[in-house]
Amino acid sequence: TYGARGLRRRALHETRRTVGGFQRRPQWPVGHSAALPAESIYRIRGSFDLLSREIKTRIHDRGERVKGGWYEAFGHEWRRFPSTVIGWSTVPSGGFTFPAGPWWTVPHLPPQADIKEVWEPARFGWVYDLVRAHHLDNNPQYGAAFYRRLREWFEASPPYDGVHWSCGQETAIRAIAILHGETGLSPDPANAERDRRLVTQVLASSGERIESAIGYGLSQRNNHGISESAGLVHIGLRLAGVHPRATKWVAQGRRLLDEQIQDQFLEDGWYSQHSFFYMRVALQQALLAQRALLATGQSLAAASIGRLGAALDLIVTVIDSETGQVPNYGANDGSRVLPLSSAAYRDFRPLLTLGSLVLRRPMPAEIPLDGEVVAWIGEEPLTPGPARGEGVYRGESSGWIVVRHHAIVAFLRAGILRHRPSHLDLLHLNLSIDGREVIIDPGTYAYNAPAPWKNALATAKVHNAPVLDDTEPASKGPRFFWKAWPSARVVSVARQPSGVRVVAEVPDRVRREVEVRSDEVLVTDTVLDSQVRSIQVTWLVHPEMPSGDVVHAERATEVVARADASDAWFSPSYLQRVPARGVRVRAERTNGADPLQLRASIVSPFRGVGRL
Repeated sequence: TYGARGLRRRALHETRRTVGGFQRRPQWPVGHSAALPAESIYRIRGSFDLLSREIKTRIHDRGERVKGGWYEAFGHEWRRFPSTVIGWSTVPSGGFTFPAGPWWTVPHLPPQADIKEVWEPARFGWVYDLVRAHHLDNNPQYGAAFYRRLREWFEASPPYDGVHWSCGQETAIRAIAILHGETGLSPDPANAERDRRLVTQVLASSGERIESAIGYGLSQRNNHGISESAGLVHIGLRLAGVHPRATKWVAQGRRLLDEQIQDQFLEDGWYSQHSFFYMRVALQQALLAQRALLATGQSLAAASIGRLGAALDLIVTVIDSETGQVPNYGANDGSRVLPLSSAAYRDFRPLLTLGSLVLRRPMPAEIPLDGEVVAWIGEEPLTPGPARGEGVYRGESSGWIVVRHHAIVAFLRAGILRHRPSHLDLLHLNLSIDGREVIIDPGTYAYNAPAPWKNALATAKVHNAPVLDDTEPASKGPRFFWKAWPSARVVSVARQPSGVRVVAEVPDRVRREVEVRSDEVLVTDTVLDSQVRSIQVTWLVHPEMPSGDVVHAERATEVVARADASDAWFSPSYLQRVPARGVRVRAERTNGADPLQLRASIVSPFRGVGRL
């Protein structure tokens, strides 16, 4: 999980935690505010004039809701801001209050309490709604709302006390949002110096907090390290010439960001957390940091830029051009750390737009750029590239396969793991037909919740993958760890007169053959281990699919969602679950000489109808 370098970093962090060896208070006394630069990458540079009336209305309405005391949690639920000091540390759904005290003493996984609910408003993602609305309406009340909430949060969360300073990644996400707020929203002239000084104090304290304990985030080899490294770059550039360590933060952040990108993003674009949503978090942080560096004549290393470009190319292969959705593959914790657009949570077109403008990479002609992001970045869009064609897109080193054939898009993952998995989903298959999600990944729902919902959607049994002898391919360890890393491999990819045939397998255990035809997908799962007595696959059908047949197979039974079980649920974002349908297919060995095999045909109930 950690590697030798990460293990050293984690061991040092835990030693310091044991002895309380972290910085206990800000070292740089803030006596004044840091003057705003004449130009800032955080300011909206373009015009909203070309946006549709629908989008302008959405921007205005969202800004009004935030001004009125609401924020959107996890991209799907509007909640009230905390109204008291203790409210900022209290879980809205359960009432548990995280204790005050030095940040390293705060528990992250207390029983039946989800820390993400407390962190969500303190990420300040709602700031982007205020900035957009102010840019549209030029209403000073939006700025007043930002500085009022910032003061309320700071009163409840002085450095380095309590839950909101307990994670370096959360500190970085919040600091970057505040940078957008201070450049896009003006304080009340009567209190301008007070509010600007507060921003400077929060940013300076955030930089010191990240620097003092960044070893933990780096040891994780995931988006924590990328977010914290990016945070140092942004805060260092903002406080250059003001904070005595600002120049060091920029250099350190850039060096570590190169290290983390080249460790976490593989050559074929795959991301270490095996999740498109976590990939988006890491890409947003890395791309904005690169934009900040370019504005000062600096840059990430060419190798890092190449890895980021490969990741964007992977997303291009799976994205639906009309909805912006990608497969709900892997962990999905509701994170969208840089919402430069008011588009829906599952829309990845704003990310591709950011990548295109920062890295100067054209997008395929049929994928529209997001107008809000274009206005915010202020760069001239590139001439669109060629449209995506039919064919097979493959990650050679990571084992991902995307087949685009007629109206079908199939995504299969079968690779050797270089980073720890969060879901047991090797050989999992996602299918969209006619632009609609048909066979899906369940998502996450919750990391810490009452039974049976404590990270229950991470298991193999709820994915569209073969399960042998009713046994998970790995046993659960502490937190998000598995005690083994199962692996698979792509055996062959071949074009046939009827379509495309992909063969992948868990060596010596089970082989999956996927044949993508013009109007159906045929899946054959064959057990390779003669000692295995049973095989089972539960196909998860998207809840918007009508009740007619989608999966055709012998011995198929329907599984319906129940509140006391994790089967047949779909979680499109965090703390959101929708009842779906599972089609369970099972075979047991009756004759040792016969192959143990399952076959399924997957079709769209909308064949011939076209997109809605």
